[in-house]
Parts: sequence; structure tokens; C-alpha cells
Amino acid sequence: MSHASRFSLSTLAPLTQWTGLILMAGAAGQLLKLFNMPAAMFLGPMLVAIGFGVSGATIRMPKRAFQLGQGTVGVLIAHAMSVSVLLTALQSWHVMLLATILTVVLSAAVGLLLVRFGGIPSNTAAWGTSPGAASAMVAMSEDYGADSRVVATMQYVRVVCVVTIGALVSHFIGAPDSGADVHSTAAALHSLNLIDLALSLAVIVTGVALGSRLPAGALLVPL
Repeated sequence: MSHASRFSLSTLAPLTQWTGLILMAGAAGQLLKLFNMPAAMFLGPMLVAIGFGVSGATIRMPKRAFQLGQGTVGVLIAHAMSVSVLLTALQSWHVMLLATILTVVLSAAVGLLLVRFGGIPSNTAAWGTSPGAASAMVAMSEDYGADSRVVATMQYVRVVCVVTIGALVSHFIGAPDSGADVHSTAAALHSLNLIDLALSLAVIVTGVALGSRLPAGALLVPL
């Protein structure tokens, strides 16, 4: 028996795998949070899950639970889109339009290069290099017949790179830290009541149910 196979997670019981994944994911998120890493509670569990995947873990997220998770992400994205943010975007619409066009064009160029020189199927390359919400791209790629595993790898490697580069750039240009965001988030959580929680859960469940027949509907409809 090889050294790799002796330590394969596939030899562990599913309950043990789930327990280890949950505990290590939470610990990794908290560890990155101690270092003030942006999106620490997103990146930590994601990196742990990737490690479990390449180590032979056999557990799989149930489809309905995955869709509810997408709905939760959609609600969180919508929560960040306040009126002031939309007004600011409207005032600088020409800059945002130019940035969006450049991003789409460059992503399409990278996708074409991957098809031409990387040997990746065209639909997989297109979804893997498409800018946007990574979870939405992965869900839609599966609906359109692309290899969702390759798309997920490409999308989330991009997410890690963007978050890391963004943290480095903000550090070197002296941008203020996210302390205000942390305090505002803590205040929002403190003022959370059962009615707000019930409404949020209702939006998630209803949105997932209504969007079950749409590409990435579990994310887009609650959003």
C-alpha cells in the first residue's frame, strides 16, 4: 500500500469526515480572521474543503443543502447593495461600464487561449474564466454541460488570488482597515430579531424553490 493511500480520507466513516471537515473549516476561518485576512470565513473553510477533496474524502454536499447555501449567499450579496452604493455606482457609471467591458473582454481572451493551447473544452473554459459570482458560474456551468469540477477550481483560484492581491494592495497604499465594517456587522447582528431572521429564511427558502428550474436560480432569485 502506498504512502498516499494509507492516509486517504476515504478510509474514514462519513460521520468522521463530516465532523473533521466542520471543525477544521471553522478553525481555519478563525485562524485567517486573526491575521485580518479579507473574507477569512469564506477562504478558510474553502481551503479546508479543497484539501479534503484532494485527500480522497467521499462525502458530498446534498443538492438541496447546496442550493440553500447559494440562496444564503444571494441574500448576503443583496444586503451589501444599499441605496448609497447604487447611487455611487450610478454617478460613476461610465467608469464601471468601461471596467466591466475590459473585464469581460480579457476573460474571453483568456478563455480562448485556454481552448487553443490548454486543451480545455470550450464550454468549460468559457465558464471557468467568466467573471462574476463564482458559485453562480459553477452552478450554471453544470447546467450547461461543462465540467463543474474544473470550473470550480478555476473560479475559486481566481477568488483566492483576487482577495490576496486586494489585501496586499490595500496594505501598501495605506487604505484604512475594515474595523468600521466589523463594528457595523457586530451591531447588525446584535440588533437582529426573530422577525428579521424569519423573513430572511423565508426569502431564502422561497427563492430556492422558485429558482429551481433556472440556471443558478438558487442564487439569483433570492438575490
